[in-house]
Amino acid sequence: CRTSTNSWRSLLLFWSLVKPERIFGSVRAATKSGHTRRVSIPDCVEFDMTTNACRGFCTSYSIPSPEYTLRMNPNQGVTSFGQCCNIMDTEDVKVQVRCLDGHKDLTFKSAKSCSCFHCKKN
Repeated sequence: CRTSTNSWRSLLLFWSLVKPERIFGSVRAATKSGHTRRVSIPDCVEFDMTTNACRGFCTSYSIPSPEYTLRMNPNQGVTSFGQCCNIMDTEDVKVQVRCLDGHKDLTFKSAKSCSCFHCKKN
């Protein structure tokens, strides 16, 4: 099993010296895309609303943890990096809707800019 230990250490050394982006490439594309949906509000006329959403793909990868990470946390054998397609800025889209009690002014949020950014866990 000594050979597999040496191979594992060589692989860890390799990953600690080389940036994974150089091997995997930095493939990223997060773009605005129109998203239309039917809006139904009680006692108002239904209408279709188009706002911008973000869609695309961003870089993610997992590598064997470098030596310094293993020293701090021996149980973390793998280090992962991931980015997700995110809305970075929004703008308001205002509409006027006809309702039984008159007109209502509504505001919807729409994506103004999109980018690859760290993924959030909620």
